[in-house]
This record gives sequence, C-alpha cells and structure tokens, in this order.
Amino acid sequence: MKTQEAINDFIHSRIAGDRSPLTIQWYQQRLGTFARACPTLPKRPEPIETYLASLNCSPAERLNQFNALRAFYRFLRKRHRLPNPMDLIDPPHGEDKNGATLEAEELWKLLSSVTTLRDKAVLTLLVDTGIRSSELAG
Repeated sequence: MKTQEAINDFIHSRIAGDRSPLTIQWYQQRLGTFARACPTLPKRPEPIETYLASLNCSPAERLNQFNALRAFYRFLRKRHRLPNPMDLIDPPHGEDKNGATLEAEELWKLLSSVTTLRDKAVLTLLVDTGIRSSELAG
C-alpha cells in the first residue's frame, strides 16, 4: 500500500469525524513528512524507527511525529486490519509539556504593564484558563 493513499484515507476519516482544521493540518504536516520518507507503507517497526531517528527536530516534535504515526497506524489496524508496528516502538522522550511559568511577582509586573482593557482581558484569560494562544485567536 502506498503511504500517501493511506494518509489520504486517514485524513478523510478525521475530517468526517469533525476534527478541527488545526488538528487536520497538524496530521497533514507530520504524516506528509513521513510519506516523503517512506513512499511504501512500512509494516515493520525498523523503517519507522529509522525515520524517527533521522528527524532533525526538537524532542517535543519527535514525540509529535511519533503520536501522529501512532494514531495513523491505529486507524489502519481498525479500518484495514493491517499490522500496527507502532505497538512495537517505544515512544521517544519529549520535552516537559509544562512550559515556563511565571512567579507571582513576574505575573503582577506583566499585568501592571498592560495598558488597555482588551489586552488585560486577553492576558487574564490566558493565565486563568491555560488555553493556547492559537485557541484564543480562533
């Protein structure tokens, strides 16, 4: 099976499952890189491990690639009853998901530097809810 054909099938299933456009784009970017590296769909873990090891990216992005491939191969196992080589691959170590945090004094300094009500509302929303800036932007 050609990798790109399988990816197209997977992406269409995500669209039909009403995934957000940003989620679809996230999968397309990561799986597109995989399709270029592996035009024929690997059925064994070794080519996938070689692909992951060859990526020149941050540990967090390598983990993103792994997670996209895991979702993709789970779909293929369920939809096409294909073997899932991702079950045989340990996930790479990613960066700590908790980003840098502000101390209380730093937060107060930041809030006091904001001059408009709108900016203060945006900053307060980000701090209080923990949403991503891309989610806030719409």
